[in-house]
Amino acid sequence: MKKQDIDEIDLKILAILQDNAAITNKDLATEIGLSAPPTLARVNALKDKGAIKKYIIQIDYAYLKLSVHKLVAVKIKKDDLQKALILWKSLPWLSGFTVTKPNVLTGNIWIYGQFCVPSEEVFKTVTDQIADGTQIIDMNIEDVYETEDVNNTLASPEKILVKKGYVRKKKL
Repeated sequence: MKKQDIDEIDLKILAILQDNAAITNKDLATEIGLSAPPTLARVNALKDKGAIKKYIIQIDYAYLKLSVHKLVAVKIKKDDLQKALILWKSLPWLSGFTVTKPNVLTGNIWIYGQFCVPSEEVFKTVTDQIADGTQIIDMNIEDVYETEDVNNTLASPEKILVKKGYVRKKKL
């Protein structure tokens, strides 16, 4: 999708939906100043163009008593990827993970995952599972802290984590 295919109203719709994906079409229409039918047509067009991929929810981990948030990065050999994927898909407490393309020179792959667990002890059992189930070249673990005012355009040396609302503590 090209930037010129999106006008100011579309950008406003995307901003509102990013903040509240459960908003009704009627309320969305009121916020952007259009009636409901053209608002729905615009949302559907944004979906068709690929600007809206999916709607997601943001979980309140404190409510679920999952107070420990960690970002885990594991480097593995390309040949171990299938085994690692089976393991990672079976891991408890994993709220999402990403796999990099193989390094051109080494063939190594990084898997990044975010874990939300009730305690450090539980997290230790998860990392033990990762270490026991995959031949690891390297593993990095960082704490993830929830913030209130993070958006996709944050101009900061801190890197935004996979999901909106989280930043990594350490500077890159």
